[in-house]
Amino acid sequence: MYKEVLIEGKKIPMLSNGGTLREYRRFFKRDLLSDFIKLEKFIKEGKFDDIEFGEIIEDLAWTLAYKANPNIEPIDKWLEQFKNSFSLVNAFEDIFLLLNFSTKGNVKPKKQKAHHQKKKR
Repeated sequence: MYKEVLIEGKKIPMLSNGGTLREYRRFFKRDLLSDFIKLEKFIKEGKFDDIEFGEIIEDLAWTLAYKANPNIEPIDKWLEQFKNSFSLVNAFEDIFLLLNFSTKGNVKPKKQKAHHQKKKR
């Protein structure tokens, strides 16, 4: 899924697809699905000011921006374009939506036949 996320009045192109999990792990040496679960917990508990929440959002936002444009600057330099360190946290809904869209499967499991049917004798 491609989306331009509005951050501090700037449209930041972001892309989430099947390679997002691998790219995140490659750059940050962490599992994105585990971090996604942490994000959900922070959101449920309203802990938007937690340092770890902010770091995950920054890393995720950069990964999604990288997916849209592999020529962007390294994360530390890329983050310098934002005046407010909470700007990405404020845009978390759009970022979360992008990630959530790409982590949901679109294939429904096939129904299995019941294996416990009585054998005919």
